[in-house]
Amino acid sequence: MSTVTVSAGEDYFAAMGVPLIIGRALRHRDGGKDERKAVVSESLAMQLFGRTDVLGWRIVVESGEEPHPVEIVGVAGEARQLSVFQPPAPTLYYPVADRTSYAFYVTLKTDVDRAAVLATAREAALAVDPRLAVERTAAMSAMLRDRVRHVRLRVVLMASLAGLAALLAMIGISGVVAHFLSEQTRDVGIRLALGAAARREVGRIVRHALLPTGVGLAFGVMVALALSRVMESFLFGIEPSDPTTYVAATALLLGAAALAAWIPARRTAAIDPARVLNRDA
Repeated sequence: MSTVTVSAGEDYFAAMGVPLIIGRALRHRDGGKDERKAVVSESLAMQLFGRTDVLGWRIVVESGEEPHPVEIVGVAGEARQLSVFQPPAPTLYYPVADRTSYAFYVTLKTDVDRAAVLATAREAALAVDPRLAVERTAAMSAMLRDRVRHVRLRVVLMASLAGLAALLAMIGISGVVAHFLSEQTRDVGIRLALGAAARREVGRIVRHALLPTGVGLAFGVMVALALSRVMESFLFGIEPSDPTTYVAATALLLGAAALAAWIPARRTAAIDPARVLNRDA
C-alpha cells in the first residue's frame, strides 16, 4: 500500500491545523526501536482496519529497513501532504526521533511578526550546528501562493477572456434585438395603442430573444461536457462535470442575455403609440 510518511513533532498537528480525531499527538520519547509509536490518518485507518477507533493497535511497517511493529496512539484528520492539487493521501506520522533523513522542514506557528521569527529560527538552527544548511525560510501562505501562481495566472487569463466574450455576446444580442425592434416599431405601437401593457411587451420581446440564446446555451453545455476532461487541470476542489457549476454558469449567461435584450426592449416599449400611428398615417 502506498502511504505518505511525515515526521511530526509534539506540536506538529496544532501548528499545521490538522485535527486529531481520537488519541493524542506524538511525543519526542515515542521514538526509538523498542516502543515505536505513530499517528495514522483517518483514511489510512479505514483502509487498514475499516474503522477509526484503532488506538493501541499495531501495524507492521516496512520503510527501507527490517519490518517493525508500530503502535497507533492517535488518528488524525485528512491533510494534503503531497500537493494542494492532489486529494489527501493515507498518511503515517512518525516521531521526529525516528527520522533517518538529513533533510527536513521545521514548522513554526506564531502570532508575531513572521519576518522576525524566520530570522530567529535561522539563527537558532545555525547555533545548534553551524554546518547545517538552511535552504530557505518562508511563510506557509507565501509557499502556497508560489505553488498556485501559475494556475491563478491561467484562471485569471481565462476568466478575462470569458468576461470579454460575455460582454461581446451581450453587445451582439442587444444590437440584434435593437435592429429587430427598429423594424417592429409600428407593430409594438399598435399593440400599445390597443391596450397592451408596456411591461408585457418588454417581456414578450425578451422571451423572443432568449429562445435562440437558450438553444445556443444547450449546445454549449453539451460541448463543455464533452471537453470537460481538458479543463480538469484548471480546476481545484470541484469536478469537471459539477452540476452546480453548470447550472450557475447557465443562469448567469441567461441573465446577461435577458439584460442585453431588456435594454432595447424597454426603450422601444416606452414610445408614444400616437406618434407611431401619426407617422404612418
